[in-house]
Amino acid sequence: MKKGEILLSIFMVSFWEKLRRKLTGKPEHPGHPEHPEHPEHPEHPEHPEKPKKPKKPKKPKKPKKPKKPKKPKKPKKPKKPGEEEEEEEGEEREEEEEEEREEGKDVLLDIDSTFILLKDNLVELYIHVTTEAHSEEIYDIEVLPHIQDPPWESAEGVDAPDGWISKDIDGWVKFYTETDPLLKCNKVTFRFRVRASQISDRIKLHATDIDHENLGIIISTKE
Repeated sequence: MKKGEILLSIFMVSFWEKLRRKLTGKPEHPGHPEHPEHPEHPEHPEHPEKPKKPKKPKKPKKPKKPKKPKKPKKPKKPKKPGEEEEEEEGEEREEEEEEEREEGKDVLLDIDSTFILLKDNLVELYIHVTTEAHSEEIYDIEVLPHIQDPPWESAEGVDAPDGWISKDIDGWVKFYTETDPLLKCNKVTFRFRVRASQISDRIKLHATDIDHENLGIIISTKE
């Protein structure tokens, strides 16, 4: 190519470049301040005057549900002179049974139980299932010192009904059977010795089923 043709080609490229810049209004070189990629250009992402996108407003939190008010206690009826002690004992028992229900252990009301306190803190305790609800369902009777009121130091098994076994476990007694669960109208006797400074007129027992699931609490009263 001749020198004149080369110069003409350069001139034409330069001419068309200048014409393109005039028509578009944007420089080609990124180093030019008017180029969109130049840091000083308003459209550049890092330009300080570039408007930021508005943040989405946060959703308002849902108001908490108000707690249900506690039920007021029923007013006590006026007591007669001869009924004061019986009513006080009945109220105490109801309060204790309510606390035990709140702990998830219902009192088994269809099971009667009484006990006799013999010499050297030997307890002879009777259990009588009165309905079909728990007949052939109770396979374990647990005597736990720490749930008594006041708590005992320990308890040890002495004698179990026919078909039952007595087992001492870390200071408490477990009476259990694999073949002879408690039957309706069949009164059975358990004997165990208690180590305690005081034994109240009520003994709590845990009753469990064949899978050792807790059925509830049996309350035994002193004869």
